[in-house]
Amino acid sequence: MKKIITILILLITRNIAFSQNHYFNSLADAMAHPDDVVILDLSYNNLEAFPDAVYDFPNLKSLNLSNNFITKIPGNINNLKNLELLLLNNNSIKSLPESISELSNLKSLSLAGNNLSSLPLSFASLKNLKELSLAKNNFTQFPEVLFNMPNLEKLDLSNNAIFNVPQGISKMTSLQYLYLNNNKLEEYPTTTENLPSLFSLSLDYNSISSITINKAYKNLTYLYLSYNQLKDFSPLIKIKTLKYLYLSHNQISTIPTEITSLENLQVLDLSANQIVVVPTNMSLLPELTELNLCSNRIYELPESFKNFAKLQRLGITHNTMVEIPNFVSKYLIY
Repeated sequence: MKKIITILILLITRNIAFSQNHYFNSLADAMAHPDDVVILDLSYNNLEAFPDAVYDFPNLKSLNLSNNFITKIPGNINNLKNLELLLLNNNSIKSLPESISELSNLKSLSLAGNNLSSLPLSFASLKNLKELSLAKNNFTQFPEVLFNMPNLEKLDLSNNAIFNVPQGISKMTSLQYLYLNNNKLEEYPTTTENLPSLFSLSLDYNSISSITINKAYKNLTYLYLSYNQLKDFSPLIKIKTLKYLYLSHNQISTIPTEITSLENLQVLDLSANQIVVVPTNMSLLPELTELNLCSNRIYELPESFKNFAKLQRLGITHNTMVEIPNFVSKYLIY
């Protein structure tokens, strides 16, 4: 989560003319120079209420109120007309006012670590919103109002209790990054196949036991499925665009020989599974640079492993092999 918030801040502040004269982390200092305030950081200030003083800063574009004790967002928040970045993560907010939808310039919004379970219908009016974090809240259903936000590019719904992803997600045609890790998913969300811009999909720490792929994604490059209950990942072979595939801590016992059709694959993590035999043709993966097979039940490696074209790192420790063969010594072993 800290990484995501950092990215949010960097992406928005690079478009703000930043200088020390425009950045304030003291409300008292900001009030002394109201016209100069562009970026205001009041995080970790033990605030129990949304500070009214922020309305006195006509040029305010970035407001960080994270890690406080705020319980309510005031209805007049729509007066912050120039706001582009709003961080309210790690407070105690239970609901949002309809007026938040009038922040027409808002590009990034973090409400992670609150007590939200729904969004107002008017939320879809935030047409310029590109990045939204709702992680660590109380959502049990995917907020369907988001389906009417086709410009959203990054959505974090991790650490909730969501159990399915409805078909309506296909309307989110600009979505590139979707975080659904640490939810209650039991089935692979095939509805995400319809997202034409999806670049990274995080599904770690769910209860997914099987995968169905009806059609190949167009742009999916990163797929995270670690800490689930998968026994077979062969359907993923259809996703030819994959470069990074993470499947550690599942119940996988077999690596399909068809894996060589993933010609763009660069990193494959199959650690902490139940694999015994490794297919001899794995070395035909032309772009693979890292292969993690640690903590399985592998008792030998095929000699063809010496023939990887680009492999640099090979994780093979904590298996049942008596010793690691010399023909893989050219790789960095871990």
